Amino acid sequence: MSQSCYIFTCLLIILNLTGCDNSHYHTDLKNYFHEVEKQSIQPKKKLMHIEQYEPVSYNASHLKDPFKEMHNPDKKIIKKKNDIKPNPDRIKQFLEKFNLTLFTFKGVLQQSDEPLKALVQVNNTVHIVSVGDYLGVNDGQIISITNTAIHVKEIIPINHNNWNEHTQVLSLKKSK
Repeated sequence: MSQSCYIFTCLLIILNLTGCDNSHYHTDLKNYFHEVEKQSIQPKKKLMHIEQYEPVSYNASHLKDPFKEMHNPDKKIIKKKNDIKPNPDRIKQFLEKFNLTLFTFKGVLQQSDEPLKALVQVNNTVHIVSVGDYLGVNDGQIISITNTAIHVKEIIPINHNNWNEHTQVLSLKKSK
């Protein structure tokens, strides 16, 4: 049994080695590569001439650095003049999630002795607001409502510790 196993193994090795003879395979591919090698090689285009770089000295070191906070010796005076800041303890109202530019003034409501209320639309929903209500992301508070406009006082940040008041007007738009 061992001799037959030995003969069988030798036959398998011989058959495998004869399968490795690939001299007749891929002749078309070898011919194509020989043809490509024989073709003349086109010269590459000349690269454009790059002029030599001349370094320039920076002579504006005495000017203000735009990336540093301005040094202001009268900073305390500015803080006294600009005592405007949002109330961090105030609970935010629902309409303060939306940018003021998204609001549309739709009309007014007035009952007999009550102050004028306004109808504003944001995200396809109409809300009733009155003087003192907050809307917009910049702590905007409604300071007055007329039949044609809503005046909103916003507190806009100037830098990390200073704010400025700005009044925006939402005008009633005539429907077509």
